[in-house]
Amino acid sequence: MWRTRTQVKITCNPTIRIQSIWQLFSLALKLVLRRIDASAILVLMLAPTVVLLVGTSVVAGGFATQAQTVASLLPSGEQRFTAYSNSSSSPSASVIDFTVYTRLRDVNGVQWALPFLALNGTASNRANDLTQVSIIGTNITELISVKSAELTGGLANSSSEVDVGAISAKVLALGIGDNVTLNVAGEERTFRVAGIVNSSSQYDVAVLLPLEYAWQIWPRYTGTLSYVEFSLSPGGTQESLGSIRTLTSGGLYTVSEQGLAPTISSFANQVSGLIGVWTAVLLVLSAVIAVSASFRILSVAGEEFRVSRVIGAKTSTAKSLVFYELLIVSAVSVTAGIGGGVVAADIFSAFLRALSGVGLTPLVDPMRVGLLALASLCFIIGGGGGTLFLIFGRASKNLISYSS
Repeated sequence: MWRTRTQVKITCNPTIRIQSIWQLFSLALKLVLRRIDASAILVLMLAPTVVLLVGTSVVAGGFATQAQTVASLLPSGEQRFTAYSNSSSSPSASVIDFTVYTRLRDVNGVQWALPFLALNGTASNRANDLTQVSIIGTNITELISVKSAELTGGLANSSSEVDVGAISAKVLALGIGDNVTLNVAGEERTFRVAGIVNSSSQYDVAVLLPLEYAWQIWPRYTGTLSYVEFSLSPGGTQESLGSIRTLTSGGLYTVSEQGLAPTISSFANQVSGLIGVWTAVLLVLSAVIAVSASFRILSVAGEEFRVSRVIGAKTSTAKSLVFYELLIVSAVSVTAGIGGGVVAADIFSAFLRALSGVGLTPLVDPMRVGLLALASLCFIIGGGGGTLFLIFGRASKNLISYSS
């Protein structure tokens, strides 16, 4: 008996025809939403690097802007100096005799000299908001003149009044006529705010009072200063500084304020350089994380890829569907990262202000943030997309074979 072997030929004609990119994108979006739990995990994997990237950029941008602003406000034509004890690490920690000021004031070529007694303390308002401040005893009238400062209100002219720097007044929500309590080494004293001083200098974060009243209120500091600021006539710098060193027997450091501007600018540039390296590291890290994210996408979307091929979809269409899913998840992650980075920068700034009383205003530059977002998206898609194409080869080998 002869058996007849019948061969069955199965022909498969493509029936899935996606007519436009929008249709393919819409289908990918539906798949992402259908697997919302898995998609949320992917977003949580990719977004943190973008948060760090944007947050760091916003904070660093604010710092650089403020540093450059401070540098631009420093005097450029007038020869200004700060003199303090050479045994101290900084002017505010220095202790010198008041006679140093009188000697400096009388040196030939000195245009003006200002004595400063700097005390570290705390200030609190009636709501008991507390902040660290520098309490400065000086000649306020002369300070306003040489710093070209603006005074709102009046000058402190009694031992119960103070003038408050503009930034300190804002931090403590102080207005003219309000009371502020100062604490120096455990000794508290309440003062009336006579005026608010805006000098665009470090004295905007200080509380000012006349030097003679500072000695009267805190008698342990009577006859002493922390440092002296002075200005020299153009052309007589070296001769005048030589006379100053002779008068003080070499016991003073004299620091030119003009040397601070390039130092501040250089430091800001160094910070910008470090931020650039940090940005590169985070972008590479985002690409590495995207590789892992691609495996997770294919763990749930790979089966759909194979099924779509089996039922007749073109290889390019099936691959594009999975790629669009990666694109959607990446875009959502970057968007969430931008928002999270800006919020994180604001929280860090508020924490720094509460901790030290010094405000650092984040700078949200739309152009810079946009470029960072685009770079992040490219690195994520580059890392994830490359991984997808490598895995697509394995998926194709597992497809069921049909003969035509």
